[in-house]
Amino acid sequence: MSDLDLQNQLKKHLNDSTAASYLISGGQVLIRLNAALDFAALILGIKKATVANSTDFSLICDDYGIETIRKITHALILKPYGHSKKVVVVKEAQNLTLPAQNAFLKILEEPYPNSVIILTAENTKQLLPTVISRCQLIFLSTQKSGLAEEKSYSNETIATFKAFLFGSLVERLDSVNRKLKDIEKLSEFLEIWIEILRDNLIENIDRVKPDDFKKARASIQEIKRAQSLLQANVNSRLVWDFLALNLPAMNYHF
Repeated sequence: MSDLDLQNQLKKHLNDSTAASYLISGGQVLIRLNAALDFAALILGIKKATVANSTDFSLICDDYGIETIRKITHALILKPYGHSKKVVVVKEAQNLTLPAQNAFLKILEEPYPNSVIILTAENTKQLLPTVISRCQLIFLSTQKSGLAEEKSYSNETIATFKAFLFGSLVERLDSVNRKLKDIEKLSEFLEIWIEILRDNLIENIDRVKPDDFKKARASIQEIKRAQSLLQANVNSRLVWDFLALNLPAMNYHF
């Protein structure tokens, strides 16, 4: 399933009228979470990159007991602050304990006004049938194309990227000097770096601090500026130096 296919599928669900709860299954864990964030952005009417910072968005992903249900209740009991709805995403809901699922059922049966709950699950076999029946189902294709395509990066590429992202200016410039033999590969590196940043932000969205989230977005913009410089035939070494000087220093390591 391509990005466009997914967007069209999600928009169709909204056009058919927004339900109170959805269950996204199929595909891989990162693909499901990515789809849930896309859907949350559409519901809130904001850009996907800003979803995690929205006061009307909550992500549940680190506790699957009764305490999780309390978190969901706390998130939804208040009226939306900056949007028409509040959205809660429960990542990999099949991990919810049986008592938690039974408690969760009450929220699904009597949803809070102006609220939307999005569950993701590897499969539906570990969820109570009554939980499933209260959700609109969205199934993602598992074929390896578009969003579902596996990505792999060489250790060298990731090491070079980390030297820039997390290193000091001296370390960044040293990395440039050591990578001069690959200077013509810069355009290829930049595209991969954007993919690495985006993939890891999505996969670890629950652990990224707001300040580092902003820096990651700024890094993507600087990398895109570097791509524009290359397309304008600016010397590759100068573009390397531009990146070394302009990429924000981040504290978040993946």
